[in-house]
Amino acid sequence: MIADCLCVGPRIVTTAVRLFQKVLRLRRIDVPGCAAVLIVLETVGRKMSFQEVADAVEGFNPITVFPQLREINGVLFLQKDPPGWL
Repeated sequence: MIADCLCVGPRIVTTAVRLFQKVLRLRRIDVPGCAAVLIVLETVGRKMSFQEVADAVEGFNPITVFPQLREINGVLFLQKDPPGWL
């Protein structure tokens, strides 16, 4: 109990620093590029490879947009096909 009370301050500070860094990353996000990718994925209604997405969306830089998509909650990047999926 004493250790929890003594360590709560540093934990709060480190969490606040991490959240502030995330806010700074989210402020620099390419909203039109990310929105275009999400719209394409929603309209297609199936999983797509990086190359398919890059070919389907024009006028965006996939090198900057794909890492930014990882910052958005609910966006899932699959390394392999999950079992049972077509």
